[in-house]
Amino acid sequence: MDSLNDIMTSKISEFIASEKMNEIINKQIETSISGIFKDTFCSYSDTTKAIKKHIESSIKIDFQQIELAEYNVMITDMLKVLIHKHMKEAAEVVLVKEIEKILAPAPKELTVQGLLDILLEEWRDEAREDCCSDFDDHAKVEIKESKYSKSKTIKMWKKEKTSSYSSLNTPDLDIYILESGKISMITSAKQNFGTINYGAEAQIYQMYAAGTIVTDAQDIDVYDLELWIRDYN
Repeated sequence: MDSLNDIMTSKISEFIASEKMNEIINKQIETSISGIFKDTFCSYSDTTKAIKKHIESSIKIDFQQIELAEYNVMITDMLKVLIHKHMKEAAEVVLVKEIEKILAPAPKELTVQGLLDILLEEWRDEAREDCCSDFDDHAKVEIKESKYSKSKTIKMWKKEKTSSYSSLNTPDLDIYILESGKISMITSAKQNFGTINYGAEAQIYQMYAAGTIVTDAQDIDVYDLELWIRDYN
């Protein structure tokens, strides 16, 4: 029978010759190398500190070298660029909208309500931005028939007449409509006939030039018109 020493010697020899020994050696080498790298790159190691210092020096903003006023100027310039960009985009939208209005052909015919809506739409936009009292909640409209013919005059005010003096109650817009329904003349409180070149008055002048017919000028009742300017809903 083999002695204990012989058995141990034999088993150790077999273990050294086996693949198990290689696995243990490989694992220990891996653990050792991992530990070395872990220690090398841990937060308190010299290597990690050196790398950290290099990165910080590359991206750091040294506020000791930048005065607060200079920093504010930099931020202000950035905001100006951003605001200018958005204002430019908004202006382009408005410009395209206005060009489309100008180039759109005048309608062959429309109603009195449709005619007044052109000016009311502009007044409503202005009233939304107006913090004063340039506008009433509703426009004032008078429709008068000529003594000598069935032509009509439509007078519009953005604010109720408050004076007995006619010179102080000049309508914001007068539209003269012939018996046939054609617009014969337009007068504006801010522009003379024939020089109206922008806004709602220009659109109405375009209709005058194109011979647009107002279909219900002879029959319309002013109380049937929607004349609101300020909407509180």
